[in-house]
Amino acid sequence: MCIIYYIFRVKSKDALFYLTLGSILPDIDPPQSTIGRVFFFISNPLNKMCGHRNFTHSLVLWIAVLIIGHHFYKPLFWLEIGACSHLLLDTWNLSGVTLFKPLTDRIFVMAGLKYRVKVGSKNELAIMFILALMVWGSFNLAELGGFRGMVRELIGDYNIAYNEHQKQGTKVCYLEDKLRMNNGVL
Repeated sequence: MCIIYYIFRVKSKDALFYLTLGSILPDIDPPQSTIGRVFFFISNPLNKMCGHRNFTHSLVLWIAVLIIGHHFYKPLFWLEIGACSHLLLDTWNLSGVTLFKPLTDRIFVMAGLKYRVKVGSKNELAIMFILALMVWGSFNLAELGGFRGMVRELIGDYNIAYNEHQKQGTKVCYLEDKLRMNNGVL
């Protein structure tokens, strides 16, 4: 999600909420999953009808809804981006995922067996924790203005401040601390 956050330049916390919700949405089909327990009235019939990792783990479904969301309803778009990121991460687990289920039963995996992660293992929890920290960090980094803003905060160089002033135009720019100009004047 962190990469998605930067690719699509998510700036609102609402979009981040929909991305997060979408990232757990494909697991609504097993009743024992976190979202399946909450929405048991959807999860139980869906599991009996389709089973786990069939209909809800198909890119065919999510990309179709993604296109509709992109054109008509932005929160649906962010929800679908989160769901697609879930499917991408599921290609890293032991069983893989059938990404194009109605069209083919081929299972897609991203790496060899020794590099894949077992669902529910300590390794999976560690990876989820690291990804959550990356999302949190990327949101804070975006508030600073990205990597350039972080460098500007750390270095406080006159040229960076001057270029920022030129970029902002007539907006008021405040400089704090001591800055040394190119000619050496403090």
